[in-house]
Amino acid sequence: MWLLYYSPIVLPSLLNSEVFEHWLLLVRGISLLLHNVVVESDLNDSNHMLNQFVNLIPKIYGESHCSYNCHLLTHFPRFCKQLGPLQWFSMAPFETFNNFLIKSVKSSNCVTSQVAKKFLRKHIADCSKVEYSDGFIGQKSKLPYWDKWIAHIAAHVDVSDLY
Repeated sequence: MWLLYYSPIVLPSLLNSEVFEHWLLLVRGISLLLHNVVVESDLNDSNHMLNQFVNLIPKIYGESHCSYNCHLLTHFPRFCKQLGPLQWFSMAPFETFNNFLIKSVKSSNCVTSQVAKKFLRKHIADCSKVEYSDGFIGQKSKLPYWDKWIAHIAAHVDVSDLY
């Protein structure tokens, strides 16, 4: 959200024009890769902008700010050509889930049990019944790709043990 929506509004008043224009190369280059359908011209434009962004880093910020992460940006257009739009293979949802995992642990005892109980409390408590096409009746979670897994676990767990 910061990169695409807030930074173009907030940063002009904080950065000089050269640095802000440099930042916009990143914003525009990434935004082209987030379209639901990424066409060849978007890939080419993004490739040009991201390469220009990376190539200008040493000039604007100094060699010490050139990192492997910066270099990886130059590969994003190729990844999108092979795998589809950036959001299809982004790790952001998994990294966000790390925050849930960290907050689930309150002590060093039985860490996996703490995480599992917290997860099940969160996703079973407010589930609704759903019937699947194969006749399986289970719970529908807020995370659709885990529906059957959660339903299976819920069927074998005494919910009172979770509290």
